Amino acid sequence: MSVWVKKREERKRESNNTHLHTNTLSSSLGFPDCGSYHIEKIGLSGKLVMKSENSVETKMQNCLDRLGLPHKVLWMPEASSARHGEIKSNCIIIYDLEEAEAWLTFEHEVYEYKFKEVTQPYRTLVNNLIEAVEKLVYERKEKFIEALPKVSEIIFQESAKKVKARKDIKDKK
Repeated sequence: MSVWVKKREERKRESNNTHLHTNTLSSSLGFPDCGSYHIEKIGLSGKLVMKSENSVETKMQNCLDRLGLPHKVLWMPEASSARHGEIKSNCIIIYDLEEAEAWLTFEHEVYEYKFKEVTQPYRTLVNNLIEAVEKLVYERKEKFIEALPKVSEIIFQESAKKVKARKDIKDKK
């Protein structure tokens, strides 16, 4: 199944406020590929959904463009979704049914994306620390395992000496 999409440059040249666009479904995500195109959806009937310049998605996309964010917006109202929205690949996908809720979710997802930029150094640091500790623990575990036969041997020898000494004492009595 394909979706109709046009590049943004073509959209600017059109004189009316409704636009058709083409794109193919992304096999890896199951969502339309956000690439460098403006996304349009196919409704349940399989027909192309027309979108005007004043649509919610267009307004959200304008916000992202003004903020200089590299994402595209896709509003896919879905009552059964466990999430309000998410960021996949370079798409901000909104699942809310109501426009007001969709805007709140859009705002949340933008904040989340911007916050990830702030926390990236911490994630890198934590991941590097985990890697270093895992290496240290592995090395210590290997040394411990290598030492087990010697520990067992020494304990066995000492316990054998004590058993023999007790036996000798018992035999002398």
